[in-house]
Amino acid sequence: MKKADILYSGFEPPAIGTFALLEAKKYGVIENFIPMPQNPDSIIKCLRESKSDAIILMSPVFYADFFISKSRELLSIGKPIIELVYEWTWGSHLGFHRNWQENRIFNADFYFCQLDTDRKKMLEIGRKAYPLKAFVSKEAYQRGHPLSQRVQKFCFIGSFTEEAPKAYLERRRLLNALLKNNLIDLIQVPKGISSNHIVSYAYSTYAGVFCPPCNNLCHSIRPYEAALAGAFIFEVQNICEENRVFFNNEHAISIQEGIDENELCQKIASVKFTEFSKITDNAREMVLKNHLPQGVISEILETALGGTTD
Repeated sequence: MKKADILYSGFEPPAIGTFALLEAKKYGVIENFIPMPQNPDSIIKCLRESKSDAIILMSPVFYADFFISKSRELLSIGKPIIELVYEWTWGSHLGFHRNWQENRIFNADFYFCQLDTDRKKMLEIGRKAYPLKAFVSKEAYQRGHPLSQRVQKFCFIGSFTEEAPKAYLERRRLLNALLKNNLIDLIQVPKGISSNHIVSYAYSTYAGVFCPPCNNLCHSIRPYEAALAGAFIFEVQNICEENRVFFNNEHAISIQEGIDENELCQKIASVKFTEFSKITDNAREMVLKNHLPQGVISEILETALGGTTD
């Protein structure tokens, strides 16, 4: 079995960061997972001494300073470098992702992009690019009680302040409408390892998780987490069909951005959660089948490197 060392940022939600990578390590597809930033010399030493077959950079834009001084040493290790591009890069309001890709110090050997539009752009500029499945920690999100035994309301956990102009404008519009009509509970939790249990508890306690627009053209991590916890997912997001994983009326109720506030409130108010037990089961089974970290990372290594080794 091929193994990788992974560099990742503490900025990542722990469900796709620390907890997910710990699970993948338990299953033998990760040798070392290193939260960034760390001492650059120690990182290079660890990577040189590792018995891994490749180095994976997970959202390296968040620790770009590391490469200013260490890119040559990183490349001199001689192992394939694989980059995971979770963020919407070309077209996003958060322009620093595009700046990183277009003005980077070095190129990776392989790119795995969650957005198909970004994958096509990577191919256009001459990079080896493949689709990236999202992965999420199963152990971080345990299944809760049946929907009938939960709080009969939607919850939302996440940011609704601006990281860049217009990044969350549509999100705030919809959340404010739901709040005015007492149709949602907003739960403020700092993102991090120490607070993830609060998110997990909420998703396994509330019958519904509302997934408002994010700065992306694919699903946020929220529906993956909610699916594992067994919550009903109501999603409002401009998703390109090539990026769709949760299908409307099969895994969630999923509608495009731009819905009228009154219409959204009527739809949310009319939800009878117990009618969606089958949909929640479908969503959980789909995530367990296709989006666990050990399986996704193993597929990435097989695609990039080919074959397996013992």
